[in-house]
Amino acid sequence: MTPQLHDLFGEIPVTLEEIEIWIDVVPALSRDSWRRASYAQGWNVAEKIRAWKQTGRWDEIEAARADQLRAIGVTTSAAH
Repeated sequence: MTPQLHDLFGEIPVTLEEIEIWIDVVPALSRDSWRRASYAQGWNVAEKIRAWKQTGRWDEIEAARADQLRAIGVTTSAAH
């Protein structure tokens, strides 16, 4: 069964976790960077995620993050 893309209000939901995943994939923005919040707002990351979900490409971002985690030796079973 495929997950429902829209919520009850017809919107494509975006979680804080998904925003963090997106930003984690961006080179040069470490987890402790003060620029993360500024990047998320200034580049409208939530809207980018909605667009990628709508086109069916969100799994590419999740796969890129999983690749990063594997590269540093973190198991990806808990990661998306």
